[in-house]
Amino acid sequence: MIELKETIALLDTDEQLAFKRHLEELNRRSDTKNTDLFQMLCKGKTEGLDIALYGKPNKNALYVLSNRIQHRLIDFIATQSFSKETSADMNCLKLLLASRIFFEQKKIKLGFKTLEKALSAATQIEAYSILNEIYQTYLQYAHLQKRRSLQSLLNEAQSNNELYLQELKITTLYAQFQGKNSSAAKIRFDQQLATAMEAASLKLDHHLSYKSLFQLLSLATEYAQKNQAFFEILEFCQQIKSLIISKPELQGRYALYRMRSLHLIALSLFRNKQLRECQDTVSLLNEDLNSYSSYKALLRDKVALLQSLLYFYGGAPQKATNLLDKQPKTDLHAQLTLCMYYFHQGNFDKVSQLMRALNHSDAWYEKKMGWSWVVQKNIIEILLLIERDKLDLVLLRLNRFRRQYKSILKQKQQQRVVAFLKIVDTYYQNPRVLQDKVFVDSISSQLTQKNPLEEDIFTMSFYAWLKSKITGETLYQTTLDLVGTHGN
Repeated sequence: MIELKETIALLDTDEQLAFKRHLEELNRRSDTKNTDLFQMLCKGKTEGLDIALYGKPNKNALYVLSNRIQHRLIDFIATQSFSKETSADMNCLKLLLASRIFFEQKKIKLGFKTLEKALSAATQIEAYSILNEIYQTYLQYAHLQKRRSLQSLLNEAQSNNELYLQELKITTLYAQFQGKNSSAAKIRFDQQLATAMEAASLKLDHHLSYKSLFQLLSLATEYAQKNQAFFEILEFCQQIKSLIISKPELQGRYALYRMRSLHLIALSLFRNKQLRECQDTVSLLNEDLNSYSSYKALLRDKVALLQSLLYFYGGAPQKATNLLDKQPKTDLHAQLTLCMYYFHQGNFDKVSQLMRALNHSDAWYEKKMGWSWVVQKNIIEILLLIERDKLDLVLLRLNRFRRQYKSILKQKQQQRVVAFLKIVDTYYQNPRVLQDKVFVDSISSQLTQKNPLEEDIFTMSFYAWLKSKITGETLYQTTLDLVGTHGN
């Protein structure tokens, strides 16, 4: 049932109506309850579903029915996605096929006119493999026209083939990077990538397709998340943003590559505290989503979260919470971020309420969300217990956290998290230690980068909690001051 609710959350209102009609068309009996259950879930109803459907408790029947809807919904989404994402490609192929038929039927003028349309359409969407087929057809019948010289056609075909091979090289490079343990490497990602691209005779320029740019950004973001090293990819992401802005907009799944790229760039800018440039990038992304509304469901939660974070770190906490309050409860990133918002503002009752709803085990959340999300959740819970002065629980949770995550944090070179909790433990057991200048100076040396500009915004937010205890200012104001001083 959880998976079904999460899948339904991917649909916008029009898609929900379309799927309901799809179910009605498949139903052979009038008493089928699948549409009733689907409508209940769309409205957010989760309790007493079996009684509402069958007039009595019947969990088994509800389980079978929800599974059946889930399978049909997956098929529906796949069919819809295939229809959207291949429409631009299919249009090019249809034009190519039509031109070949015209040539075979000796309709030469019409054949070249149709082939030109295919060439223009495929060029616009950077479909290099299809362009190879188009140029082969053009060369086959080149002697029947005078518009393009044979040499110019050969040059164009060769240039396109080079772009096709370049895209293949990028895909190969992507696979090679995915296949090695980048987190174990001591060389910065930008240096690794520059070396690999030079070896493959690749350049980061406007000739790279949106697909290739997205693949490179995916590698960079995965590296930065694994190693908590977003500063290392900042300049690289800014370069790709410039390339994207200079490139024409595309249709179909090629537009989706552009939008996903903009989201990854915005994420990197945010983590590097480049808030104004991040907002500009999110605005570009929203413009694209308005132009290609069929993709809103795929990106709306991510964009909403990013926009909310920009509000919060921009000094508009109410806007930030209002935006995330509208997100479905199944959006765990949004729920944990709300915990962080309320904690920063000292609303510990609200934090406790939200945390109680996150009642699965750490192992369950780690499998679903990753270890980094689980670590952040644990730290917020420990700080919450400290704020509420639950001595026994604080010590219990600190010890449990060390047992579970100390080794993995060291393995992932995240010793600062271990150091942070050690300092938190020391402070909690002896708050006067913050009056010791030597201890206070050691906090900064252990928890912050030598260059504050390289500091991750989330790491800075946790450090702000300790700094607020030292200065006596509110946590939220301390965080805004730190971000404002070392960001823009």
